[in-house]
Amino acid sequence: KDGAETEIIERLFERGAVKDVFILADLGYAEELDDYLEQHPEHLNVQDEKGATPLYHAAHNLHPNTIELLLQKGADVNLATEEGSTPIAIATDHIWDHRGTDTVDLLMRKNPTLDFFTACQLGKTDRVQALLKEKTGLVQEHKGGWSSLYLTCGNGHAETAALLIEQGANVNERNAGYTPLHNAVSHPGVVKLLLDHGADPKATDANGRTPEDLAHERGLNKAVSLLKQAV
Repeated sequence: KDGAETEIIERLFERGAVKDVFILADLGYAEELDDYLEQHPEHLNVQDEKGATPLYHAAHNLHPNTIELLLQKGADVNLATEEGSTPIAIATDHIWDHRGTDTVDLLMRKNPTLDFFTACQLGKTDRVQALLKEKTGLVQEHKGGWSSLYLTCGNGHAETAALLIEQGANVNERNAGYTPLHNAVSHPGVVKLLLDHGADPKATDANGRTPEDLAHERGLNKAVSLLKQAV
């Protein structure tokens, strides 16, 4: 992503640092990457020491132009890192950052295979249901300390959230001090769903704030109204 680190890297280049395929993808240097791959086409799907491809690096740093270039050249959209993360998974984790939505939309055009948590975050209910049939215990698993229901609610996917609840997801489970209801305040439909299934409107986060407090701070009047009625 853009920022002070990019300026530091530019200075290193000025002093002779080598631009390899991963660095070019990380920084979104599409034109230079195009030239590089013309000379080294065998590096299109090369993986670094952690299993990340150039496409993964570009997706992690949300560079749509670079991703488009790599996909046009035939980059494998499903190659995963050693930890099992794919380009669409890492882009989805950053979907609310600048260029996040564009990056996810671009990758989705290639119909990537979605893991359980990515499918939840994107509201792909059919995919979530299929994966739960393969392994029902998935609903109890976590990604980086976050439950599937928490992530789904934060992205506003009521249908997918309803499926997870039906499959046994805990509507009051704490995620780093927050409940799914805290994470859902931007999405009134999800707030109502959670309340209808027993979510505690009085639950407080690590700073003592209820979901209503968060909704009020953000000027989310519909959520405030729903939460007031539930108390």
